[in-house]
Amino acid sequence: MTIHDPNVSVQTETASPLNTLSRALGFGTGDQERWWNDTAHLLHGLLVATGYDVHSQYQHLLFHHQHVLPALGPYPEAQPDSIVPGGCPYELSVNFQQGKAVVRFDFAPASDSKQNQFRPGVAISRLLADLSDSGHEIDTRLYYHFTNVLALTKRDLAFLQKNPTPHSSTQNILSWDLKGATNDLKMYFFPLVKADAVQVPSGQLVLDAIRKADDGCYDSPALGLVEFFLRDRKLLSNVCVLGWDCVPENGRVKIYLADPDVSIAKIRDLWTLGGQLSNATITKGLELLLELWDCLGLQEGVRSTTELGQPEQEDGRSGLTFSYELRPGDRYPEPKIYFPLVGENDSIVSQGLARFVARLGWSELDRYPSALADVL
Repeated sequence: MTIHDPNVSVQTETASPLNTLSRALGFGTGDQERWWNDTAHLLHGLLVATGYDVHSQYQHLLFHHQHVLPALGPYPEAQPDSIVPGGCPYELSVNFQQGKAVVRFDFAPASDSKQNQFRPGVAISRLLADLSDSGHEIDTRLYYHFTNVLALTKRDLAFLQKNPTPHSSTQNILSWDLKGATNDLKMYFFPLVKADAVQVPSGQLVLDAIRKADDGCYDSPALGLVEFFLRDRKLLSNVCVLGWDCVPENGRVKIYLADPDVSIAKIRDLWTLGGQLSNATITKGLELLLELWDCLGLQEGVRSTTELGQPEQEDGRSGLTFSYELRPGDRYPEPKIYFPLVGENDSIVSQGLARFVARLGWSELDRYPSALADVL
């Protein structure tokens, strides 16, 4: 899969899937049409730039029109306190793995009214039912388990009315990886509001919920290592997201935490779980992380971290985000890091990323900076 193959003819503006569908499709509401005009152009641009064929472009744009637009809610008032920087409930990105690019998007299904801002379950259940009716096979067991354990109760809502929380009211986002002609769904739950309501650290809520999930299959040695580290480093209250795959077998559960300390020392500590992870893959991964840090030109420092309810810095920069992936029966978790790039210069970041992937030999991605500029 390439950023752009010069041997493939470029779609003309009038004949592109985006323009064809924009003329042919109707919209249920004016809000949906405005969301389409705001989001479909970028989605289509990324699909083209990352080498999706025309048939896949049509398929993913139609999926976006049929299922995503109705769930985004009113425009532009939908979920103004979204977890996405800038307040938009919809975010596009490109994931690079083994030299291949996969377009993905995240969005927060909107509640029907401000009175239901802490209770998005109706919108999500409606979307899941719609997907099922359309023939999409989605495993919802973990969603309903985690919702039953972590969603706000009437008692929680009453407490929050008297004790306002600094955290975003967004509790769920859905994420799709657009792999060729298929869509892989992942879901995320934000436990900090629940933690405020019940006065229990968010990490404790998440660990307890994972232990009880799917007949205890995630209660593994890997989970024990993560719990020991979080308690030892006093990071239980830094757990900000719980994620999982909506697949029937061997799906991942992911624990995310945020840390305001943006430093090499912190990266080493989080990546190795305080020295508990030390195999060859972990060691090589750390080497690559430090190389990527250098390519991106990031600066160390303690930053205000919006994921933890802290006010946004004037320059928009934030702290580190880490995740630990768990699969049933695993002895060791798989760490991942998300470098804080909001507030950084987009041109410098894209050029640094291009240098990094070139060092890895991913020559097909060497046009990433110019491709990104074309899309934006």
